[in-house]
Amino acid sequence: MYTEHQLTTPISPLPTTLLVASLRPLSLLVFLFIFILSFTLAPKTFAEPSITNLDRAVETMERFFYTNYKEYRINTRTQLLDTPFYATNITIRNDAISQVVDFYSSDKYMAMHMFYTKSGIRATRYNQLDARHSTKPYSPHEITKFVNNFLTLSISPLLEFQSRVIEPIPALRGFYLLEVREYYNQQLMQTYTAVSDGDVITFDLIEIGSGIEYGDRYRYDNPPETFQNIDYSNYALIFGNGRGRNKMLIVANLDNTYTGMLVRNYLPLFRQLPSVDIYLLPFPQESRYVKGQLLTNIFSASRIMGRQSMGEDFLDTLTSHKVSQLNSTDTLTYFANMSSNPDQFLSLVQSERIKLAYDNIVFQNLYLNVDVTPWVIYNGHIIKGYNEAMFLYLMGRN
Repeated sequence: MYTEHQLTTPISPLPTTLLVASLRPLSLLVFLFIFILSFTLAPKTFAEPSITNLDRAVETMERFFYTNYKEYRINTRTQLLDTPFYATNITIRNDAISQVVDFYSSDKYMAMHMFYTKSGIRATRYNQLDARHSTKPYSPHEITKFVNNFLTLSISPLLEFQSRVIEPIPALRGFYLLEVREYYNQQLMQTYTAVSDGDVITFDLIEIGSGIEYGDRYRYDNPPETFQNIDYSNYALIFGNGRGRNKMLIVANLDNTYTGMLVRNYLPLFRQLPSVDIYLLPFPQESRYVKGQLLTNIFSASRIMGRQSMGEDFLDTLTSHKVSQLNSTDTLTYFANMSSNPDQFLSLVQSERIKLAYDNIVFQNLYLNVDVTPWVIYNGHIIKGYNEAMFLYLMGRN
């Protein structure tokens, strides 16, 4: 006779099944076959990132935002989407302006500003849709068509976009790196990379841990041919004897905070590269920064007068915070007083020779098609912008 306690005690079905099956060998084989088959036929899903990987992703994103914005606040974490990514909101607080950036994390990569589309709805870069990610794999042709249409709708119908698949993204099934060429009136305006699988598109896919953007690494490892045969005699040698087997060119707006950070934080490291000559090409951005034009002319004058006239730390001074706070008149006076011959320096800065040197600098920037600074070109390999992760990548490969 069963007691009430015996009737309410839960009985696990698995031991019972195995007990019965042990008495019937054929039943055991059938049970094991069904058990294994259920796992084999289960739908394939992306591996859920561990807390460790998510923490590493957040740490990497913190480094990125601290470098670029100084102030930020992480709002939410680990909201599961129907994509191979988890979503996180980050509020950037910089210069009294707040904006929200969407941040997505997978096991190996993280992405900012990921944009979605789905049947019947057009997504834009500025209006993210709550869309479900398709499990259907798209062909490279379908992906390039999607990217071209997406950019036309989200940026401007007056522009023409031509994209091509470069390579698949490791550890992100169905995602590819693409090169995008942007044209206006059949004239090439710019070239950049994007990542897409035919339903989702992002322009910032960052490797967790290293902080390297996938497109940046690809561009560094596959430099354009135009940078392979640079004539360094056109530029100012700021380190080395001119006979080094390794060549580096820094293109930089001298009136720029990030140029100063590069000079102080990374130029000492670049000088440790084996047998390296380092050259500088100022980028005056004449339509935007009058101070940049003046600093470019001061740099050219100091080069003509000789490095000893300004001292070894001249470039550090030229890009310092103190100089950035001076107006144009005080800046000119400041460097004239630093020189070995102030009258000669002032006369040279305003001379026709300096004007010709300035025109040559502008031409060299146009020739290289500079669009953002600082640039670092090392033996033809290019790093655009103040990109700490890629600076360390450069040092690690040499």
